[in-house]
Amino acid sequence: MSLLRWFKSKILKNSANVLNSNLELQKETKQKMLDGSEKSMMPILLANQQSIIRNDKTVLAREEFSAGSGIADVVMFAIDDKALSKRLKNKHVAITDYRLLSTYVAIIQRPGIAKDELTALLRFPKQSLLLETIPTLIEGGLIEEMDSKLYGLADEIQSPVMKCVAIEAKVKDWKGGIRQACRYKEFADETYLAIYRKHSAAPLKNIELFRTLDVGLLIVDDGNVEVAHLPSKNSFKLINRLLASERLISTLDNFNKPFVLREPFAPSRF
Repeated sequence: MSLLRWFKSKILKNSANVLNSNLELQKETKQKMLDGSEKSMMPILLANQQSIIRNDKTVLAREEFSAGSGIADVVMFAIDDKALSKRLKNKHVAITDYRLLSTYVAIIQRPGIAKDELTALLRFPKQSLLLETIPTLIEGGLIEEMDSKLYGLADEIQSPVMKCVAIEAKVKDWKGGIRQACRYKEFADETYLAIYRKHSAAPLKNIELFRTLDVGLLIVDDGNVEVAHLPSKNSFKLINRLLASERLISTLDNFNKPFVLREPFAPSRF
């Protein structure tokens, strides 16, 4: 079995186990899945992920995911299998730090760039860039310096993410939720506020605000998710999207675990 096929089987098996255990618990105890908390919404959102992300690719989902623009309750990624397989095979490190990633992308897009040009382009603190960021990228085997010029050791950064959806889940604080959901526009194609059905009257009454801000609205009850407003595709920032993709890749050996920034970049552990 190939690495990618093994990986996909682990994802599907793990997701099925989580969903089945929740459904069995609901049947045995005759309890509702929603218990009045935001956390109880997560299994329902994950179980309905295909109706939310609407993509026929492999979908990876993460809870409490930090993509550099706040921590979203759920982020769903539609993945290109071939691109992911290539990325895993190449064993490239996942660059999970914004400054490192921005510097790396700038260098591979401008091979042979001088350090002075780079500092002027990025506008990061010069000393930090020269004494910390560039040496870290060199030590990580991502760039090299020749004749005072910087070169990337790859032609491009490989991202397997085809589509990204970010969700902020709230029991009833829809105003706070919509503000947070707007932050995720920096990296996601679509952002949503998910709210309990019994507290959905106010956001539905103010649906025009969701249309104006282009934030989707999901109404959640026991086992079901209704898409009350479908947003259009967002023009995310490329570097923020790449950061989200890199942080996803850094979690691939920890199924369904959130991203936690532990180090500047995370080497592949496959």
